[in-house]
Amino acid sequence: MKKTKTRLCSLTLSALMLAGCSNPNTPAAKGTSAPATTAEPATAEPATKTTEPVVKVTEPVVTEPTVEPTTEPIKPAPTITDPTTVEPSDPGRKTDVSLNYQYNCFTLEALKRALAEDKSNVMVSPLSLMLALSMTANGAAGKTAEEMLSVLGGGMTMSELNYVLNQYTSALPSSEEAKLSIANSIWYKDTLEFAIREDFLKATQKYYSADIFPSAFDREALTKINNWVSQKTDGMIEKILDELTPEMRMILINAILFDGKWAEEYYEDAILKQTFTNAAGEKKDVEMMFSEENRYLSNDKCTGFMKFYKGSRYAFVGLLPNEGTPDQLITGMTAKDLLALFKDPVHEKVDVCIPKFTFDYSKSMSDILKSMGIKDAFDDTKADFSNLSDTPLFISDVIHKTRVEVTEKGTRAAAVTAVIVAENCCEPEIIHTVYLDRPFVFMIVDTEQNLPIFIGRVNDINEQ
Repeated sequence: MKKTKTRLCSLTLSALMLAGCSNPNTPAAKGTSAPATTAEPATAEPATKTTEPVVKVTEPVVTEPTVEPTTEPIKPAPTITDPTTVEPSDPGRKTDVSLNYQYNCFTLEALKRALAEDKSNVMVSPLSLMLALSMTANGAAGKTAEEMLSVLGGGMTMSELNYVLNQYTSALPSSEEAKLSIANSIWYKDTLEFAIREDFLKATQKYYSADIFPSAFDREALTKINNWVSQKTDGMIEKILDELTPEMRMILINAILFDGKWAEEYYEDAILKQTFTNAAGEKKDVEMMFSEENRYLSNDKCTGFMKFYKGSRYAFVGLLPNEGTPDQLITGMTAKDLLALFKDPVHEKVDVCIPKFTFDYSKSMSDILKSMGIKDAFDDTKADFSNLSDTPLFISDVIHKTRVEVTEKGTRAAAVTAVIVAENCCEPEIIHTVYLDRPFVFMIVDTEQNLPIFIGRVNDINEQ
């Protein structure tokens, strides 16, 4: 079967810089004891909550996008309720699984591969990627599910991964001074031929609070999807898709927005023009923000610091390699290294300067995810999403977009991840072209007997 994988503009994102995203611990406020630390997986503390997550869904909920109201009636998502292989019993779920180690594994592996492919500025949001892909994994079965769970959960079951992601994201604080918002949505092509399994819809709503939008997947739908993305990222990322193609059946989107004010803002006398030397060795005069912080980070490979945002739950982290380049630092870093780096930051004064900077990053993550071990999901002949629908489906693309703005006031960062699920039986329309603009043969044929009555060859055309 001929593959019809969608090639869209590449994209990704991050709510923070690498270490900020991958460090879900709560830092202590200035002048207090060290922040809470993340233990190794072997010594991870058990989860304290063993009850069901707060979100309870008994029936699939279909909502209309708030960004583009419509007068069309809302139809329930067509569902099929045949038994699936989704784990049916939450009581069998472990309560001592730890997300931290696997999250850092996923973070570093995704970043290493992105750095290898891009020489310009790179920023990914591991949380956005993990949430969008984990939502999708709820529809996977067989080897497709095994590969996705291995990369995303490091051995967790689907039920366990859903649970820990739900508990983690639900516990992330958000305030006016340090805003962190997370939104998930699922857009599906509203046709009678495409029915969605009820278990899949319930899981994505229960654990990810995903809004479900039936759609014609036309130009209006494209506008609504991009408006949803823009709204959920406060306009930092204006759109995620350039087009909706005929083979697309479902788009699963995660959007994250971070808007944090520095605990101690920079005033004019702390902002000076300073030289910044780029990777090519070129020197540029940029605005540098100078301050004194009290969280010093170091190991045998790098030195760095933490600078807190208001509320002290979130922090900016800067790291400099002791030798070599930042790429070499990340390439040689492991999940354990990252956990250890933030385990015991030293409470010592450290003079720092941070350049003001803003950039956008976009990437198709398909090849990166394949190299990480999610292979069958992208193969239109091997993908198994039978826990999502009876329709043969595969992931045609994973688009990731991010944007970051670091100024004297604080930091704004946004990320959007879109998983494009397509039907693998759709063949592109084939259009042939035959121009008789050179010597040709012609016939006049009896179509009843399929016999030529006249037959000839034309080498030249006389002028009329």
